[in-house]
Amino acid sequence: MSDRLRCRLHGGLAGRHQGTPMHPNTAAALKAGRARWLARMREAKAAGLLTRLPNGRRPKGAAKLSADKKIARAQRIIEVVMTQSSGSSALAKPWAQMSKAEKLAAAADKGLDVAKAILDAPMDLDNTKLLALQQQTALTVIAQQIRVEQGKLSPSGPLPPEPAPTREITIVVSPEKAAGYDLAIERARRGE
Repeated sequence: MSDRLRCRLHGGLAGRHQGTPMHPNTAAALKAGRARWLARMREAKAAGLLTRLPNGRRPKGAAKLSADKKIARAQRIIEVVMTQSSGSSALAKPWAQMSKAEKLAAAADKGLDVAKAILDAPMDLDNTKLLALQQQTALTVIAQQIRVEQGKLSPSGPLPPEPAPTREITIVVSPEKAAGYDLAIERARRGE
């Protein structure tokens, strides 16, 4: 619109007015689309591709997620790592008989357990030390997860250096000058 700052079709005035019911065809299309999506998600769950529908409820018995977004994200990361590591638990060896890699893995598992316990503790705004510990733990877990994901995406080892681009230069010289250049090159080779 030439005399307005906002377009009535594409600006804040677009769409139907509040309180105006949706057209029956639009409502039916929304309902049918949701039904198709639910059917696809249920098929994926039956095939084992999903454990639960996206944006669904948390499983019963799962710890309550924190109201702080960073802490909640760290809680989810730890839950995923712990479920992956719980399936691959081997028979426990005494500490002295473990290799360095096994000791590191065992220490990482215990560290994840401690981090989960810290993050699962209820947020107490009066206890600033616990709140700071929860936030620091959450940020550390998130940073480590980012490093792991970057490591999965990057190739192992340093990248080979790219070869320098080669250029071909052609110099057009008259025959008289070319003979002089050839003579100068020969003298330079001989060291004169």
